[in-house]
Amino acid sequence: MLREFMDHVNRHEDVWVATGGEVAAWWREHAEPNAASHPAEIFHTITTSGKGK
Repeated sequence: MLREFMDHVNRHEDVWVATGGEVAAWWREHAEPNAASHPAEIFHTITTSGKGK
């Protein structure tokens, strides 16, 4: 079933079949930076400053 599904997906030129790493690289290049108040930024600040240890 998976092979049939992937064959179907790959028949479409407007579909990007990518690895998680390729998606992450695209996101880093194209996404707007998070605001400082974004939960991911707060987590990053806490975990990289030593405050969370």
